Amino acid sequence: MKLLTLLTLVLIIFFVTTSCGQGVTQSPSLHTPESLNDILAIALSRRVSITRPSYDQLTQLTYENTRTFTELNHRPLVFGSRTRRDEISLDFAIYDTNFLFNILAAGYGPYIYFGGDKVFVPMRDVVIDAIKTQQYWCTRELAQLYYLHLSQVIVDGHLHIDGIGMQAFYEFFVSNEEFNLSENGFSNKESGLYVESIWLSCSPELYIDINDIFRLSMDDSGSRFFYVPVIALPFVHDETSHSQLYIRYTDNSITALSLEVTQTQWFGGWDSQPSLDFIQGIPVIAVRGMGSSSEPGPHGDGARQFLAYAEQLRDEDVLIIDLRGNMGGNGILHKEWLYMLTNENIPHNFHQLSTRSFNYAYESFFRVDMTLGGRVIPFDYYHSIFVNPPERIVPNNQLIIVLSNRHTASAAEKMIDSFFSMENTLIIGQNTSGAALSSGASLGGIRLPRSRIPIELGALISIFPDGHFQEGLGFAPDIWVVGDALNAAVGLIENHFQP
Repeated sequence: MKLLTLLTLVLIIFFVTTSCGQGVTQSPSLHTPESLNDILAIALSRRVSITRPSYDQLTQLTYENTRTFTELNHRPLVFGSRTRRDEISLDFAIYDTNFLFNILAAGYGPYIYFGGDKVFVPMRDVVIDAIKTQQYWCTRELAQLYYLHLSQVIVDGHLHIDGIGMQAFYEFFVSNEEFNLSENGFSNKESGLYVESIWLSCSPELYIDINDIFRLSMDDSGSRFFYVPVIALPFVHDETSHSQLYIRYTDNSITALSLEVTQTQWFGGWDSQPSLDFIQGIPVIAVRGMGSSSEPGPHGDGARQFLAYAEQLRDEDVLIIDLRGNMGGNGILHKEWLYMLTNENIPHNFHQLSTRSFNYAYESFFRVDMTLGGRVIPFDYYHSIFVNPPERIVPNNQLIIVLSNRHTASAAEKMIDSFFSMENTLIIGQNTSGAALSSGASLGGIRLPRSRIPIELGALISIFPDGHFQEGLGFAPDIWVVGDALNAAVGLIENHFQP
Protein backbone atom coordinates (compact mmCIF):
# COMPACT_ATOMS: atom_id res chain seq x y z
CA MET A 1 0.00 0.00 0.00
CA LYS A 2 1.33 3.43 -0.85
CA LEU A 3 2.36 5.64 2.07
CA LEU A 4 -0.29 8.28 1.32
CA THR A 5 -3.05 5.68 1.21
CA LEU A 6 -1.85 4.14 4.47
CA LEU A 7 -1.74 7.48 6.27
CA THR A 8 -5.22 8.29 5.01
CA LEU A 9 -6.49 4.93 6.21
CA VAL A 10 -4.92 5.44 9.64
CA LEU A 11 -6.40 8.91 10.03
CA ILE A 12 -9.87 7.78 8.93
CA ILE A 13 -9.89 4.80 11.27
CA PHE A 14 -8.84 7.08 14.11
CA PHE A 15 -11.60 9.56 13.33
CA VAL A 16 -14.22 6.85 12.94
CA THR A 17 -13.37 5.15 16.19
CA THR A 18 -13.02 8.33 18.20
CA SER A 19 -16.15 10.08 16.97
CA CYS A 20 -18.87 7.91 15.46
CA GLY A 21 -18.25 5.23 18.06
CA GLN A 22 -18.82 7.45 21.06
CA GLY A 23 -22.02 6.83 22.96
CA VAL A 24 -22.93 3.88 20.72
CA THR A 25 -21.51 0.82 22.42
CA GLN A 26 -21.17 1.66 26.07
CA SER A 27 -23.92 0.65 28.48
CA PRO A 28 -24.70 3.04 31.34
CA SER A 29 -24.45 0.09 33.75
CA LEU A 30 -21.43 -1.52 32.01
CA HIS A 31 -22.93 -4.90 31.31
CA THR A 32 -24.28 -6.77 28.32
CA PRO A 33 -27.98 -5.88 28.14
CA GLU A 34 -30.43 -8.65 28.95
CA SER A 35 -33.76 -6.98 28.25
CA LEU A 36 -35.44 -4.43 26.02
CA ASN A 37 -35.44 -2.00 28.94
CA ASP A 38 -31.65 -2.32 29.12
CA ILE A 39 -31.42 -1.59 25.38
CA LEU A 40 -33.69 1.45 25.66
CA ALA A 41 -31.66 2.75 28.59
CA ILE A 42 -28.50 2.59 26.46
CA ALA A 43 -30.29 4.35 23.59
CA LEU A 44 -31.66 7.07 25.86
CA SER A 45 -28.21 7.64 27.34
CA ARG A 46 -26.90 8.16 23.84
CA ARG A 47 -29.66 10.65 23.01
CA VAL A 48 -29.16 12.66 26.19
CA SER A 49 -25.43 12.95 25.44
CA ILE A 50 -26.03 14.70 22.08
CA THR A 51 -25.60 18.48 22.22
CA ARG A 52 -26.79 20.60 19.32
CA PRO A 53 -24.12 22.96 17.88
CA SER A 54 -24.27 26.62 18.84
CA TYR A 55 -25.12 29.40 16.44
CA ASP A 56 -21.51 30.57 16.80
CA GLN A 57 -20.52 27.60 14.65
CA LEU A 58 -22.86 28.86 11.94
CA THR A 59 -21.37 32.33 12.16
CA GLN A 60 -17.93 30.88 11.51
CA LEU A 61 -19.26 29.56 8.20
CA THR A 62 -20.34 33.01 7.00
CA TYR A 63 -17.17 35.04 7.58
CA GLU A 64 -16.05 37.02 4.52
CA ASN A 65 -18.71 35.39 2.35
CA THR A 66 -20.72 38.33 1.03
CA ARG A 67 -21.37 37.01 -2.46
CA THR A 68 -24.81 35.82 -3.48
CA PHE A 69 -26.07 33.52 -6.19
CA THR A 70 -28.69 36.01 -7.35
CA GLU A 71 -26.70 37.61 -10.14
CA LEU A 72 -25.58 34.24 -11.50
CA ASN A 73 -29.14 32.98 -11.47
CA HIS A 74 -30.18 35.63 -13.99
CA ARG A 75 -27.71 34.56 -16.63
CA PRO A 76 -29.72 32.72 -19.30
CA LEU A 77 -26.77 30.56 -20.29
CA VAL A 78 -26.66 28.90 -16.90
CA PHE A 79 -30.13 27.38 -17.10
CA GLY A 80 -30.56 27.49 -20.87
CA SER A 81 -29.80 24.87 -23.52
CA ARG A 82 -28.88 21.42 -22.23
CA THR A 83 -26.98 20.56 -25.41
CA ARG A 84 -23.49 19.65 -24.35
CA ARG A 85 -20.46 20.59 -26.43
CA ASP A 86 -17.91 17.90 -27.17
CA GLU A 87 -14.97 20.29 -27.34
CA ILE A 88 -14.28 23.90 -26.44
CA SER A 89 -11.41 26.35 -26.89
CA LEU A 90 -8.83 27.27 -24.28
CA ASP A 91 -10.49 30.66 -23.66
CA PHE A 92 -13.90 29.06 -23.20
CA ALA A 93 -12.44 26.47 -20.80
CA ILE A 94 -10.89 29.23 -18.67
CA TYR A 95 -14.18 31.13 -18.75
CA ASP A 96 -16.09 28.09 -17.47
CA THR A 97 -13.48 27.43 -14.80
CA ASN A 98 -13.82 30.94 -13.39
CA PHE A 99 -17.58 30.58 -13.58
CA LEU A 100 -17.53 27.26 -11.71
CA PHE A 101 -15.45 28.61 -8.85
CA ASN A 102 -17.64 31.72 -8.68
CA ILE A 103 -20.69 29.48 -8.33
CA LEU A 104 -19.01 27.58 -5.49
CA ALA A 105 -18.09 30.79 -3.70
CA ALA A 106 -21.49 32.40 -4.10
CA GLY A 107 -23.90 29.50 -3.77
CA TYR A 108 -22.33 26.36 -2.31
CA GLY A 109 -23.41 25.86 1.29
CA PRO A 110 -20.24 24.15 2.59
CA TYR A 111 -17.86 26.51 0.75
CA ILE A 112 -16.28 27.95 3.90
CA TYR A 113 -16.61 24.61 5.69
CA PHE A 114 -14.17 23.14 3.15
CA GLY A 115 -11.75 26.06 3.37
CA GLY A 116 -13.26 29.02 1.51
CA ASP A 117 -11.16 31.32 -0.63
CA LYS A 118 -7.91 30.22 1.03
CA VAL A 119 -8.39 26.77 -0.45
CA PHE A 120 -10.43 27.31 -3.60
CA VAL A 121 -8.77 30.39 -5.12
CA PRO A 122 -5.33 28.71 -5.33
CA MET A 123 -7.06 25.57 -6.59
CA ARG A 124 -8.75 27.56 -9.36
CA ASP A 125 -5.38 28.98 -10.40
CA VAL A 126 -3.82 25.50 -10.52
CA VAL A 127 -6.70 24.26 -12.68
CA ILE A 128 -6.34 27.21 -15.05
CA ASP A 129 -2.59 26.58 -15.34
CA ALA A 130 -3.37 22.98 -16.30
CA ILE A 131 -5.93 24.16 -18.86
CA LYS A 132 -3.35 26.44 -20.51
CA THR A 133 -1.31 23.41 -21.56
CA GLN A 134 -3.51 22.80 -24.61
CA GLN A 135 -5.54 24.92 -27.01
CA TYR A 136 -8.68 22.79 -27.06
CA TRP A 137 -10.38 20.69 -24.42
CA CYS A 138 -12.69 17.72 -24.65
CA THR A 139 -15.45 18.62 -22.19
CA ARG A 140 -15.35 15.14 -20.62
CA GLU A 141 -11.67 15.61 -19.84
CA LEU A 142 -12.34 19.12 -18.52
CA ALA A 143 -15.00 17.77 -16.16
CA GLN A 144 -12.57 15.09 -14.98
CA LEU A 145 -9.98 17.81 -14.29
CA TYR A 146 -12.49 19.67 -12.11
CA TYR A 147 -13.38 16.50 -10.26
CA LEU A 148 -9.74 15.55 -9.72
CA HIS A 149 -8.99 18.80 -7.90
CA LEU A 150 -12.27 19.47 -6.09
CA SER A 151 -12.52 15.93 -4.72
CA GLN A 152 -9.23 16.44 -2.90
CA VAL A 153 -10.99 18.71 -0.38
CA ILE A 154 -14.74 18.22 -0.85
CA VAL A 155 -16.56 15.20 0.58
CA ASP A 156 -20.21 15.73 -0.28
CA GLY A 157 -22.60 13.20 -1.77
CA HIS A 158 -24.81 16.01 -3.09
CA LEU A 159 -22.17 17.79 -5.16
CA HIS A 160 -21.95 16.40 -8.69
CA ILE A 161 -19.66 17.39 -11.53
CA ASP A 162 -20.87 15.92 -14.82
CA GLY A 163 -23.00 13.43 -12.92
CA ILE A 164 -20.19 12.15 -10.69
CA GLY A 165 -20.71 12.69 -6.96
CA MET A 166 -18.02 13.57 -4.47
CA GLN A 167 -19.15 11.24 -1.73
CA ALA A 168 -16.69 9.21 0.31
CA PHE A 169 -16.81 5.44 -0.06
CA TYR A 170 -16.29 3.25 2.99
CA GLU A 171 -16.59 -0.45 3.58
CA PHE A 172 -17.77 -1.72 6.95
CA PHE A 173 -16.06 -4.86 8.18
CA VAL A 174 -17.64 -7.03 10.86
CA SER A 175 -16.48 -10.04 12.82
CA ASN A 176 -18.97 -12.72 13.82
CA GLU A 177 -17.11 -13.32 17.09
CA GLU A 178 -19.35 -12.42 20.04
CA PHE A 179 -18.26 -10.53 23.15
CA ASN A 180 -19.77 -9.62 26.51
CA LEU A 181 -19.37 -6.42 28.49
CA SER A 182 -18.86 -6.14 32.25
CA GLU A 183 -17.15 -3.86 34.76
CA ASN A 184 -13.87 -5.59 33.81
CA GLY A 185 -14.23 -4.80 30.10
CA PHE A 186 -15.05 -6.81 27.00
CA SER A 187 -14.66 -10.57 27.13
CA ASN A 188 -14.89 -13.28 24.50
CA LYS A 189 -18.28 -14.92 24.92
CA GLU A 190 -16.97 -18.41 24.21
CA SER A 191 -13.66 -18.42 26.10
CA GLY A 192 -14.47 -15.86 28.80
CA LEU A 193 -11.08 -14.19 28.27
CA TYR A 194 -10.93 -10.39 28.60
CA VAL A 195 -9.61 -8.20 25.80
CA GLU A 196 -6.38 -6.35 26.54
CA SER A 197 -5.60 -4.76 23.17
CA ILE A 198 -6.76 -4.76 19.53
CA TRP A 199 -4.87 -3.94 16.37
CA LEU A 200 -5.35 -4.09 12.62
CA SER A 201 -2.87 -6.02 10.50
CA CYS A 202 -1.45 -3.34 8.28
CA SER A 203 2.05 -1.94 8.07
CA PRO A 204 2.68 -0.43 10.55
CA GLU A 205 0.14 -2.18 12.76
CA LEU A 206 -2.68 0.09 13.89
CA TYR A 207 -3.85 -0.21 17.48
CA ILE A 208 -7.50 0.64 18.10
CA ASP A 209 -9.20 1.81 21.29
CA ILE A 210 -11.08 -1.14 22.79
CA ASN A 211 -14.04 1.03 23.80
CA ASP A 212 -14.57 2.28 20.26
CA ILE A 213 -14.63 -0.83 18.11
CA PHE A 214 -17.34 -2.94 19.76
CA ARG A 215 -20.94 -2.37 18.67
CA LEU A 216 -24.01 -3.56 20.50
CA SER A 217 -25.62 -6.28 18.39
CA MET A 218 -28.20 -9.06 18.43
CA ASP A 219 -28.90 -12.22 16.49
CA ASP A 220 -31.46 -12.56 13.69
CA SER A 221 -34.03 -13.91 16.12
CA GLY A 222 -33.80 -10.78 18.31
CA SER A 223 -33.41 -12.93 21.40
CA ARG A 224 -29.71 -12.58 22.33
CA PHE A 225 -27.64 -9.44 22.84
CA PHE A 226 -23.87 -9.20 22.56
CA TYR A 227 -21.09 -7.05 21.12
CA VAL A 228 -19.23 -7.49 17.83
CA PRO A 229 -16.19 -5.70 16.39
CA VAL A 230 -17.14 -3.32 13.57
CA ILE A 231 -14.65 -1.16 11.70
CA ALA A 232 -15.02 1.22 8.75
CA LEU A 233 -12.26 1.50 6.17
CA PRO A 234 -12.05 3.67 3.06
CA PHE A 235 -12.79 1.66 -0.05
CA VAL A 236 -9.62 0.87 -1.98
CA HIS A 237 -8.98 -1.69 -4.72
CA ASP A 238 -6.31 -3.36 -2.62
CA GLU A 239 -6.29 -6.63 -0.74
CA THR A 240 -4.79 -4.87 2.28
CA SER A 241 -8.19 -3.28 2.92
CA HIS A 242 -9.36 -6.74 3.99
CA SER A 243 -6.96 -6.98 6.90
CA GLN A 244 -7.42 -9.25 9.88
CA LEU A 245 -8.16 -7.95 13.33
CA TYR A 246 -5.88 -9.18 16.10
CA ILE A 247 -6.91 -9.39 19.73
CA ARG A 248 -4.58 -9.93 22.70
CA TYR A 249 -6.31 -11.22 25.79
CA THR A 250 -5.25 -10.69 29.39
CA ASP A 251 -3.62 -14.15 29.48
CA ASN A 252 -1.33 -12.94 26.60
CA SER A 253 -2.96 -15.25 24.06
CA ILE A 254 -3.59 -13.74 20.61
CA THR A 255 -6.49 -14.45 18.26
CA ALA A 256 -6.86 -13.35 14.64
CA LEU A 257 -10.46 -12.51 13.71
CA SER A 258 -11.61 -12.61 10.10
CA LEU A 259 -13.38 -9.45 9.00
CA GLU A 260 -16.22 -9.78 6.55
CA VAL A 261 -17.53 -6.95 4.37
CA THR A 262 -21.04 -5.92 5.39
CA GLN A 263 -23.53 -6.65 2.62
CA THR A 264 -26.20 -4.02 2.03
CA GLN A 265 -29.47 -4.99 0.39
CA TRP A 266 -31.08 -2.73 -2.21
CA PHE A 267 -34.85 -2.33 -1.91
CA GLY A 268 -35.91 -0.62 -5.12
CA GLY A 269 -35.51 3.01 -4.17
CA TRP A 270 -37.39 6.18 -5.00
CA ASP A 271 -40.09 4.86 -7.32
CA SER A 272 -41.33 2.22 -4.86
CA GLN A 273 -44.58 3.16 -3.15
CA PRO A 274 -44.77 2.98 0.67
CA SER A 275 -46.36 -0.14 2.09
CA LEU A 276 -47.89 -1.28 5.37
CA ASP A 277 -47.67 -4.92 6.42
CA PHE A 278 -48.48 -6.64 9.69
CA ILE A 279 -45.85 -9.22 10.62
CA GLN A 280 -46.89 -11.31 13.62
CA GLY A 281 -49.37 -8.52 14.29
CA ILE A 282 -46.63 -5.86 14.28
CA PRO A 283 -47.19 -2.92 11.88
CA VAL A 284 -44.25 -2.43 9.52
CA ILE A 285 -44.15 0.64 7.27
CA ALA A 286 -41.64 0.47 4.41
CA VAL A 287 -40.91 3.78 2.69
CA ARG A 288 -38.17 3.98 0.05
CA GLY A 289 -38.36 7.64 -0.96
CA MET A 290 -39.45 11.02 0.38
CA GLY A 291 -41.91 12.75 -1.92
CA SER A 292 -43.95 15.89 -1.37
CA SER A 293 -47.54 15.59 -0.21
CA SER A 294 -48.46 18.66 -2.28
CA GLU A 295 -47.19 17.41 -5.65
CA PRO A 296 -49.30 15.47 -8.17
CA GLY A 297 -48.36 12.11 -9.57
CA PRO A 298 -46.93 8.90 -8.05
CA HIS A 299 -44.40 10.59 -5.77
CA GLY A 300 -47.09 12.81 -4.27
CA ASP A 301 -49.42 9.83 -3.93
CA GLY A 302 -46.70 7.96 -2.07
CA ALA A 303 -46.09 10.86 0.29
CA ARG A 304 -49.79 11.20 1.07
CA GLN A 305 -50.07 7.46 1.70
CA PHE A 306 -47.09 7.62 4.05
CA LEU A 307 -48.78 10.41 6.03
CA ALA A 308 -52.01 8.40 6.14
CA TYR A 309 -50.13 5.52 7.76
CA ALA A 310 -49.00 7.84 10.58
CA GLU A 311 -52.57 8.81 11.35
CA GLN A 312 -53.70 5.18 11.14
CA LEU A 313 -51.02 3.82 13.49
CA ARG A 314 -50.63 6.54 16.11
CA ASP A 315 -52.38 4.41 18.78
CA GLU A 316 -50.32 1.25 18.21
CA ASP A 317 -48.08 0.12 21.06
CA VAL A 318 -45.19 -0.61 18.72
CA LEU A 319 -44.24 0.36 15.17
CA ILE A 320 -41.43 -0.60 12.78
CA ILE A 321 -40.37 1.91 10.10
CA ASP A 322 -38.20 0.43 7.36
CA LEU A 323 -35.96 3.12 5.84
CA ARG A 324 -33.51 0.69 4.25
CA GLY A 325 -32.88 1.75 0.68
CA ASN A 326 -34.55 5.14 1.18
CA MET A 327 -32.28 7.53 -0.73
CA GLY A 328 -34.18 10.65 0.40
CA GLY A 329 -35.98 13.39 -1.49
CA ASN A 330 -38.21 15.98 0.19
CA GLY A 331 -36.65 17.12 3.48
CA ILE A 332 -39.96 18.21 5.02
CA LEU A 333 -42.04 15.04 4.67
CA HIS A 334 -40.64 13.33 7.76
CA LYS A 335 -41.44 16.37 9.91
CA GLU A 336 -45.04 16.26 8.72
CA TRP A 337 -45.15 12.51 9.34
CA LEU A 338 -43.77 12.72 12.88
CA TYR A 339 -46.11 15.57 13.76
CA MET A 340 -49.07 13.54 12.51
CA LEU A 341 -47.90 10.51 14.50
CA THR A 342 -47.02 12.20 17.80
CA ASN A 343 -48.69 15.63 17.69
CA GLU A 344 -45.23 16.93 18.63
CA ASN A 345 -42.78 19.09 16.71
CA ILE A 346 -39.72 16.84 16.87
CA PRO A 347 -36.49 18.87 16.86
CA HIS A 348 -33.39 18.08 14.84
CA ASN A 349 -29.95 17.87 16.38
CA PHE A 350 -28.39 20.00 13.66
CA HIS A 351 -28.67 23.52 12.27
CA GLN A 352 -29.18 24.33 8.59
CA LEU A 353 -27.58 27.38 7.02
CA SER A 354 -28.33 28.56 3.49
CA THR A 355 -26.23 30.75 1.21
CA ARG A 356 -29.44 32.20 -0.21
CA SER A 357 -30.64 35.42 1.34
CA PHE A 358 -34.10 35.49 2.90
CA ASN A 359 -35.45 37.88 0.27
CA TYR A 360 -34.31 35.75 -2.65
CA ALA A 361 -37.56 33.83 -3.32
CA TYR A 362 -36.71 31.63 -0.38
CA GLU A 363 -39.71 31.98 1.88
CA SER A 364 -42.15 30.79 -0.78
CA PHE A 365 -39.87 27.96 -1.90
CA PHE A 366 -39.59 26.43 1.58
CA ARG A 367 -42.92 27.48 3.12
CA VAL A 368 -44.41 24.71 5.29
CA ASP A 369 -46.87 24.48 8.16
CA MET A 370 -45.64 26.77 10.94
CA THR A 371 -46.42 24.10 13.53
CA LEU A 372 -43.61 22.01 12.04
CA GLY A 373 -40.93 24.60 12.68
CA GLY A 374 -40.18 24.86 8.97
CA ARG A 375 -40.03 28.65 8.90
CA VAL A 376 -36.97 30.28 7.33
CA ILE A 377 -35.54 33.44 8.89
CA PRO A 378 -32.58 35.69 8.00
CA PHE A 379 -29.29 34.81 9.66
CA ASP A 380 -27.48 37.81 8.21
CA TYR A 381 -27.85 39.85 5.03
CA TYR A 382 -26.48 37.04 2.87
CA HIS A 383 -27.64 33.88 4.67
CA SER A 384 -30.81 32.24 6.00
CA ILE A 385 -31.46 29.48 8.52
CA PHE A 386 -34.29 27.10 9.25
CA VAL A 387 -35.98 27.65 12.57
CA ASN A 388 -35.33 24.63 14.80
CA PRO A 389 -37.56 23.82 17.79
CA PRO A 390 -35.89 23.98 21.21
CA GLU A 391 -33.44 21.17 21.89
CA ARG A 392 -35.03 18.42 23.99
CA ILE A 393 -35.76 14.69 24.21
CA VAL A 394 -39.46 14.38 23.36
CA PRO A 395 -41.46 11.99 25.60
CA ASN A 396 -42.91 9.09 23.64
CA ASN A 397 -44.80 6.02 24.85
CA GLN A 398 -44.96 4.17 21.54
CA LEU A 399 -41.99 1.88 20.87
CA ILE A 400 -40.65 2.93 17.45
CA ILE A 401 -38.01 0.78 15.77
CA VAL A 402 -36.35 2.20 12.66
CA LEU A 403 -34.39 0.06 10.20
CA SER A 404 -31.42 1.59 8.40
CA ASN A 405 -28.67 0.48 6.05
CA ARG A 406 -25.95 1.94 3.86
CA HIS A 407 -28.58 2.95 1.27
CA THR A 408 -30.45 5.15 3.78
CA ALA A 409 -29.46 8.64 2.65
CA SER A 410 -30.16 12.37 2.55
CA ALA A 411 -33.70 13.27 3.68
CA ALA A 412 -34.10 9.76 5.13
CA GLU A 413 -31.04 10.46 7.29
CA LYS A 414 -32.67 13.68 8.48
CA MET A 415 -35.58 11.49 9.61
CA ILE A 416 -33.14 9.18 11.41
CA ASP A 417 -31.75 12.23 13.22
CA SER A 418 -35.24 13.13 14.48
CA PHE A 419 -35.49 9.81 16.29
CA PHE A 420 -32.40 10.75 18.28
CA SER A 421 -34.59 13.45 19.84
CA MET A 422 -37.25 10.99 21.02
CA GLU A 423 -37.64 8.57 23.90
CA ASN A 424 -38.50 4.92 23.28
CA THR A 425 -36.91 4.76 19.85
CA LEU A 426 -34.28 2.40 18.43
CA ILE A 427 -32.28 2.49 15.21
CA ILE A 428 -31.46 -1.06 14.10
CA GLY A 429 -29.34 -2.30 11.20
CA GLN A 430 -26.25 -0.67 9.69
CA ASN A 431 -24.75 2.80 9.47
CA THR A 432 -26.64 5.08 7.12
CA SER A 433 -25.12 6.29 3.85
CA GLY A 434 -23.70 9.58 5.07
CA ALA A 435 -25.13 12.05 2.55
CA ALA A 436 -26.60 14.82 4.69
CA LEU A 437 -23.95 17.53 4.98
CA SER A 438 -25.37 19.47 2.05
CA SER A 439 -28.72 19.48 0.28
CA GLY A 440 -29.88 17.62 -2.77
CA ALA A 441 -29.42 19.73 -5.89
CA SER A 442 -31.00 22.87 -4.45
CA LEU A 443 -28.93 24.64 -7.10
CA GLY A 444 -29.43 21.84 -9.62
CA GLY A 445 -29.95 22.36 -13.32
CA ILE A 446 -26.84 24.50 -13.68
CA ARG A 447 -24.72 24.10 -16.78
CA LEU A 448 -21.43 25.84 -17.31
CA PRO A 449 -22.05 28.48 -20.00
CA ARG A 450 -19.53 27.43 -22.67
CA SER A 451 -19.10 23.68 -22.23
CA ARG A 452 -22.63 22.95 -20.89
CA ILE A 453 -21.10 20.60 -18.28
CA PRO A 454 -23.85 19.89 -15.71
CA ILE A 455 -23.25 20.92 -12.11
CA GLU A 456 -25.35 20.07 -9.06
CA LEU A 457 -24.65 21.52 -5.62
CA GLY A 458 -26.55 22.38 -2.50
CA ALA A 459 -27.08 25.86 -1.09
CA LEU A 460 -27.59 24.39 2.39
CA ILE A 461 -25.12 23.07 4.92
CA SER A 462 -26.19 21.07 7.97
CA ILE A 463 -23.99 21.39 11.05
CA PHE A 464 -24.12 18.31 13.28
CA PRO A 465 -22.93 17.70 16.84
CA ASP A 466 -19.42 16.33 17.17
CA GLY A 467 -19.39 12.55 16.84
CA HIS A 468 -23.05 12.38 15.79
CA PHE A 469 -22.68 12.22 12.01
CA GLN A 470 -19.93 12.22 9.40
CA GLU A 471 -20.36 12.51 5.65
CA GLY A 472 -19.70 9.14 4.08
CA LEU A 473 -20.10 7.28 7.38
CA GLY A 474 -23.58 8.36 8.37
CA PHE A 475 -25.42 7.69 11.63
CA ALA A 476 -24.47 4.61 13.63
CA PRO A 477 -27.42 2.43 14.65
CA ASP A 478 -28.24 1.72 18.27
CA ILE A 479 -28.05 -2.00 17.50
CA TRP A 480 -25.84 -3.33 14.72
CA VAL A 481 -27.40 -6.33 12.97
CA VAL A 482 -25.18 -8.59 10.88
CA GLY A 483 -28.14 -10.47 9.35
CA ASP A 484 -31.64 -9.33 8.42
CA ALA A 485 -32.63 -6.25 10.43
CA LEU A 486 -36.37 -6.73 9.92
CA ASN A 487 -36.30 -10.30 11.23
CA ALA A 488 -34.21 -9.16 14.18
CA ALA A 489 -36.58 -6.27 14.96
CA VAL A 490 -39.65 -8.50 14.85
CA GLY A 491 -37.88 -11.05 17.03
CA LEU A 492 -36.84 -8.35 19.50
CA ILE A 493 -40.46 -7.31 19.93
CA GLU A 494 -41.77 -10.87 20.19
CA ASN A 495 -39.13 -11.91 22.72
CA HIS A 496 -38.80 -8.81 24.86
CA PHE A 497 -41.65 -6.32 24.39
CA GLN A 498 -44.47 -6.16 26.93
CA PRO A 499 -47.17 -3.54 26.21
